[in-house]
Amino acid sequence: MRTSLSSCSLRNSTASGQILLPAHAVVHHIPNAVVHQHLRSRRPDGVSSSLLQLSAGALGPCQLQNAPKHSRLTAYAAVENLDAEPAVATGPQLSDLPLQAIVNPQGYVSPEIVPGTAAAVFAVYDEQQKLQYIGFSKELMASLRTVLGRRPDKAYYFKAAQLPTLDQEEMLAIRQSWFDECGAPPPGNKLALERKAWQSAVDAGAISARAKYDAAVKKSKELQAALAARGCVEEFEPDPALMAEGQVDFLQHTSDQQQQQASAASAAAAASASTRPVRTATAVVDGQAKQFTVEYTSKFPTKGGYMVDLKLSFDHMDTQHRVIIGKAYYERYEVLPEAAIEAALALMLQLKLPRHSEGMLTPAEFPVNYFTVSEIEQWWPEEFAASFLHTTGKNLQSGQDYFWRMNKIHDYGGKLEDPTSLGAALNRQGLGTYGAASPA
Repeated sequence: MRTSLSSCSLRNSTASGQILLPAHAVVHHIPNAVVHQHLRSRRPDGVSSSLLQLSAGALGPCQLQNAPKHSRLTAYAAVENLDAEPAVATGPQLSDLPLQAIVNPQGYVSPEIVPGTAAAVFAVYDEQQKLQYIGFSKELMASLRTVLGRRPDKAYYFKAAQLPTLDQEEMLAIRQSWFDECGAPPPGNKLALERKAWQSAVDAGAISARAKYDAAVKKSKELQAALAARGCVEEFEPDPALMAEGQVDFLQHTSDQQQQQASAASAAAAASASTRPVRTATAVVDGQAKQFTVEYTSKFPTKGGYMVDLKLSFDHMDTQHRVIIGKAYYERYEVLPEAAIEAALALMLQLKLPRHSEGMLTPAEFPVNYFTVSEIEQWWPEEFAASFLHTTGKNLQSGQDYFWRMNKIHDYGGKLEDPTSLGAALNRQGLGTYGAASPA
């Protein structure tokens, strides 16, 4: 079923660089006219077609009457069904494209752009590498900055098919083929609220008109803090015109700013490569030896060893960790502290522990963000000994003499002669039992 453009309406939007079209539309041209009606087509299954944000002039000479002074145009196109064959996808499969981090190790949004690229179809993944959204762009870096600014909690990785021409029919066909490859559209294309979150400025949630600006200021600071926590060093400046309306979207860089950013990113990458040691090691995952990379960003001596900050790269995912290691794990074996740390990391990968944790941890959760090598040994003594042997070639001696303990050496307060009576008392308060079951 081929669809063609029947009408469009224009409204304001921030300059995101995204091109957004109806979900199943094949658009050949937008007439050179101002259209005042906003229609929304419906697919045979009853689901409203998604609308794709389009920068002014990207698909045709649409114009806007009485446009406000700020921002760019967004065209909404309505489609009507025509009898024709569906477009055939000619682009790459989603599974064949490399998964890349939106924020690179140096803290910049700086995707590698193929020379001569005029447009792109891109897919966004969350921290767990789950597909969240598929969009179109004529400026990939700008689009990635936009989705990152709007959804710093969801936009971690991307894949992109970069195209030499801005062909809407080809782009729609590629996106549909990716939908088919995944079995269904991702949440950001399928669900209305999610789609709005990806394609529109962030609503600050002000209740009254008076509170719009203050709410937008608060929301922009929250988003900027989330971006900084992700390690992003770029400046994200909110659009002041949208702030007055209670919405937050971040301005795009000018051409000069883009050049400065590219230079800064290249310099940071070169400096990082020359000063930070990077090592590779192997972990046995699902019975197969797989390589991972560790970049040691800082190393501080302590009274009993080292405190090390590092970046672990494995399976298209980068995570940050702080590890404390004691001398007992490297001096007696005549190995580098990094080798013992890599044995701990290899075990983490082998056990498929979560690579990142947030908030309060339960006693059953290992603190992957900040841990000691001795904790790894205490949690998994036999497994760590095997990983240590695999990584260093040394047989690990028991670390029992080096573990911290809390030993009771004095009694304070009264003594409870019958612990079961305490259990009964606690049970009556709804706190459970201690020892024997409480009487009825």
